[in-house]
Order: sequence, then C-alpha cells, then structure tokens
Amino acid sequence: MNVTEKEQMVLQGARRSQYGDAYEEKEYPWTFDVIDHSGLEAKIARGVISSLQAKGLIVVLDPDTRDSAIEMTDEGRKVCDEYNITRR
Repeated sequence: MNVTEKEQMVLQGARRSQYGDAYEEKEYPWTFDVIDHSGLEAKIARGVISSLQAKGLIVVLDPDTRDSAIEMTDEGRKVCDEYNITRR
C-alpha cells in the first residue's frame, strides 16, 4: 500500500503519544496528542487522519467528541512494520 509522507508522520505520532502506542492492542491515544506528536499543523493532520481512516489503517473512536482516540488496525500495523514506523 502506498502511504504518503504525511500519513507516515501521523502514524508515527500515533506510536509516540504519551497516552499510549496505537500499535499495541488496547492502547488508544487521544487524537489531539497524536496530532501534537505528528509534527503537522492540526488542520492538515486532521485531513491526514481522515485519509488513514479511509484506507483502513486506523479507526477514530468517539470521533464527534473532545475525547476522540485512535485505534490502529491490523493493516495499519502491517504498514508501520513495512515503513519501519516505530515508537522511537
């Protein structure tokens, strides 16, 4: 699967969140923290999150709340492995 540089940045943010590593099962970092750790402007990161969700790499839990969180799918984990996206 082709993953853009910005999508990789958001996946990296999902791995580096201080509230959990989305790669791990049952760890759901808050969306705001994933955005903070992505290094992208919030508006751009939200669009990238939508793209990742459309590709089936992540699921946004409680998307219409301030407490939305990111869950990584099995396909998202495969992409992280393929692109060497780690917690570090």
